[in-house]
Amino acid sequence: TAVIVFGLAMLTVRNVVNEWHVLIAAFLIGAVQALDTPARQSVFPRLIEREALFNAVALNSSVWTGTRIFAPALAGVIVGLADVSMGFFVSAAGVLVLGIVSYTLRLSPVERARGSVFNGMMEGYTFIRGTPIFSILICMTFFNAMFGMSYVFLMPAFAEEVLDVGPGKLGLLIGAAGLGALTGILISAYLSSARHKGWILIGGITFFGIFLILFGILANAGQYGLSMVALFLADMGVSMYLMMVITTLQSRVPDQIRGRVMGFYSITWSLIPLGGLQASQVGHYTSAPIAVIIGGALVVAFAIGIALTSRRVRTLGSSDEAM
Repeated sequence: TAVIVFGLAMLTVRNVVNEWHVLIAAFLIGAVQALDTPARQSVFPRLIEREALFNAVALNSSVWTGTRIFAPALAGVIVGLADVSMGFFVSAAGVLVLGIVSYTLRLSPVERARGSVFNGMMEGYTFIRGTPIFSILICMTFFNAMFGMSYVFLMPAFAEEVLDVGPGKLGLLIGAAGLGALTGILISAYLSSARHKGWILIGGITFFGIFLILFGILANAGQYGLSMVALFLADMGVSMYLMMVITTLQSRVPDQIRGRVMGFYSITWSLIPLGGLQASQVGHYTSAPIAVIIGGALVVAFAIGIALTSRRVRTLGSSDEAM
């Protein structure tokens, strides 16, 4: 990733960068992350004691979520003081440092998988299919990525066409979402010992859908401040939901197969751009607020359906849990 970003920086310095360069860089970074993300997620639980897993996941998530708040502001400062290429250089340097630090980690050995990549994928799929709670959670995440989180791709349209605000206020909107996600992580860490994690999970995703609907309604009415509050609360809800999903997967999947299972989980998040495509099409034929309202309504309906039909999710983390 560092090499790709560095190459993009060099093209920018030479003033020869074109749209297709950015598209190729985005494609290559996505391909690298398709391998990198499952690997990191499978290694993570091996670095800490199992009883500390929930709080460790919260800390890890807070770091990534914090970048949604501070990274855009930092990038703006760098671009303002220097230029866009310097922003790319700083990004490449940061990724390089991360790679060096990761290389120094010493992990306890685990049994290595045998067979082809395809066989490994099928083994992961078979394990997920044979464990209903994992199948349900991954399907929920897929649905949320397709119809809920796709709102992110409509934010520029909200700023320019709906709320009539500039880049600065768009940044504040996105920052409010990041702050809401960070708040949800902290609340989840506080509730780490709660028994009824299934209801927290269902409540979080329902909360997300409801406030996503309100965001669309308020933005359509030109209420910038209230839209920011709704977005804050929406991301707080989805963050609590994701915390419960990630810790459930990380704590219950065997070490030998965790990478393959987390790979399938990562695929669901890789489909967010596809969700952005469908949301953009809906927004094109209607409007951005309508697209977000429809997405939020679908998320709420799906969450209620899971709550009514899946005892495994309802009892997750309780003494009478059904696997």
